[in-house]
Formats: sequence, structure tokens, C-alpha cells
Amino acid sequence: MKNHRHIGTFLATAACTLNLIGCVSESDENEVVEDTQESITRTRCTPTGDICAHFDAHAAAHGKKQKQIIINHLISLIKSARPNSSIHGSIYRFDLDEVFAAIEEAIKINGVSVSLVLDGCTDPTHWNPDRCKTRESVAMSRRLLDLSAQHPRKLKLTFCHNQGKGCLYYPQGTTNSIQHAKYFLFSDTENNNGGPPRPTTWISSANLTTATGVKAFNDSLTFYNNNDIYSQLKLYHDAQNTSGSYDSSFTVPTANSHVYLFPEVPGNPLKGSLEKHLRQMEKKNCEILVAHMSFDLEEMVEVLRKFATEMKCSVKVATGNGEVNRVHLRMLAKMPRTEVKDWTNDPDGHGAFHAKTITLRYTGNDGTHHRIVYTGSHNLTHHSTERSDEILVEIENKFLHDAYVRHFKDYWNLPNRKHTNWDVIK
Repeated sequence: MKNHRHIGTFLATAACTLNLIGCVSESDENEVVEDTQESITRTRCTPTGDICAHFDAHAAAHGKKQKQIIINHLISLIKSARPNSSIHGSIYRFDLDEVFAAIEEAIKINGVSVSLVLDGCTDPTHWNPDRCKTRESVAMSRRLLDLSAQHPRKLKLTFCHNQGKGCLYYPQGTTNSIQHAKYFLFSDTENNNGGPPRPTTWISSANLTTATGVKAFNDSLTFYNNNDIYSQLKLYHDAQNTSGSYDSSFTVPTANSHVYLFPEVPGNPLKGSLEKHLRQMEKKNCEILVAHMSFDLEEMVEVLRKFATEMKCSVKVATGNGEVNRVHLRMLAKMPRTEVKDWTNDPDGHGAFHAKTITLRYTGNDGTHHRIVYTGSHNLTHHSTERSDEILVEIENKFLHDAYVRHFKDYWNLPNRKHTNWDVIK
């Protein structure tokens, strides 16, 4: 048995060395991710530059000017769209003038075709201010409709109203779905590696707003030159436009990723994926960090309990909606090796906790080391899992994992002071 294990470890280590899988070598396992409070993680790319993560921390909490990293990156992608190419986007809330200006320029100057899918609460023709507190986004939708009227062949808008405010919710009798997915697809952009233009995909937790985009804890992933993820999400976008069918779960081998698309993906794929990792891990030096705005899934509490009690992992949970999450947070806080914090939004509007990420580090039964990130638009709630248009990405990559861990520590270690307020849950 020892020889078999050594052979398995050798092969896995070789695969790591060749960058065929997302695990890390033995020497990397105890590497410490630097953690300085005033040095905010902003951007991290894989060594080949084919995937990049961008982060916006709550800059006011650090006493720094907001740099708007994620939104500026998206604007740069829009501006780099080649003449006569296409952009397909899906967003929950949108009120930023600078993003509108970039889209307008792409259409008018470069002849780019743009298709946007928007939540039904931002539709001016169906707006109910008592049900939808979306005045700024509705005003932006009116500007988009005017632009579409001027360029009907270049700008297509779809406002979701399928049994609620989402596009893809099918069960009868429910009216509270939403279109919450946040992604942009570029058919032809400048190549991040300097080669010929290729399809590019941007996926984020951020809305295109000041409150939950610019001034909030968020992240984004950009996949350059990857037709696999681009083409599958293009099918999803087409389905959102027509309430049609799509592949609700698919693998992206070229990015060592798996993508889950809601609401058709069966069950809770995040729970299933984490339980798969539980079955193949050793009780050795494991860590799981959860950063989610909302958390009301008891089944996820049970999964985290297994990491903490059965596998003896270090577990940290940060949330940003404590009044909703309080019961589940207290359940988590009672577990061994588990710390829980809840962010209280600053009343002056300096920042919201809008993160939707999980990082996992562990050693497998075969001796290989794994570092995994889950991110996207999906909250740990029944609403996100069962009712809404959402996207969740699972990616195994050491460089991205370490960047997300660093970003987590950027806000986890913030002291309580003006514009910051961590409530430690006991």
C-alpha cells in the first residue's frame, strides 16, 4: 500500500509541476499568505495570465481612497472590444454613468453589438416603487432604452419577468424570482497575453452600482482566451433572452473549473462539491474560509460542521446581513475551531459586505494538496439556490486561491473604527 501511495503522490506532483491540475506541491503547502492590514489585495493573475482576479476592499475602512478596481477593469474590457464584435451581459442592478458611457462609445464608435439581460425590477414600463427600491437603476434603464431606440440593431435589452423578476424560474405559482447573475461576455477583445484577440468572460459578485459595486467588498474573475466558458455562458445568455434551455452544469478543463448555472442546476451543487472534497481529504492542515453576504442554508451549516469537527479544519465565516443570518451564525459559532464575524454596514454608506466566496485548502488521501475557490453571484440562501438566475464558479488554482485568502484577511483583520464594525458572534 505504501508503494501505491508513493506512486500516486509522484504522479500527482508531476501533474502539479506541469500545471495540469490545480493542486500545489508539498513545498508550497505551508506557504504563508502575507497578511498586512494596510496593503489591500487588488489584482492577481495566474502565471500564464489566462485568468485574473480583481478585488475591491472597503477602502474607507483602510483610510484609503476607493480605487474602483473591478468596475474600472470591466470598463477597460468594454473599451477594448474590437470593432463589430459583440458583448453579452447580465446584471442585477446598474446605475453607473461611466459604464453606460463605455457601452455607448462601443456602440457608436466601434459598432459593437450589445445584448443586456436585466432584472425585472429595473424595467421602467413595469416599475412598482413600493415593491422595487430601484429608482437609480430604473433611471439608467430609461437611458439604455433611449440608446436602443437610436441604435436598434446594436443594443438589445431584455427585462426578466418570468414568474417574478428573473428570466429562468419555471415552477408554477411563485412570483419572487430575480435575475441575479453578473457576467459579461466579449467575443473579441484585446488579448491579455499580447496575442490575437480571443473571447473573454468576466464574472463578478459586484453590481454596476455605487452601493454594492464601487463601495463594497467584491471580487471578479476574468477568463481570457477561453472559448469553452464563453460559449457555454453564451448559451445561458440566449436562454435568459428566450426562457429556453441551457447546460446547468459544465466543466472547463482548460481552466480547471466547473460552472453551475441556476435555477435549473439540481439540488445544491455547492454542498455536493464540498462533500466530495470531504470524502477525499485527510485530517491534516485544512482550512475553509467563507465570505458571504447572506447565509440561511442549514444544510451548509451541517457541511461546515463536518469540516470543523470530523476533519478538524480551521473554519472562518464572515457575513454581512446579520439580522437575517443570526440564527445560523450562532449555530456556526458553537462549533470547534470555528470563528464567525458579521459586518454591520456603515450608516453613511461607505461600504457593504457584498462578498460571495469560499476558499478551501486541504491535503488529499493520495498526498496531493488542493486549493480551491468558489465565487460568483450566488449567495448561501434558499432564494439563490432554488429560485433565481445565478452563476457559481468552482476553480482549483493555487495562485487564485492564495489571492482570495489574502483578500479575505484584508477585511477579516480590520479593527473596529469609523466606517468599520465587525460583530464577533459567540
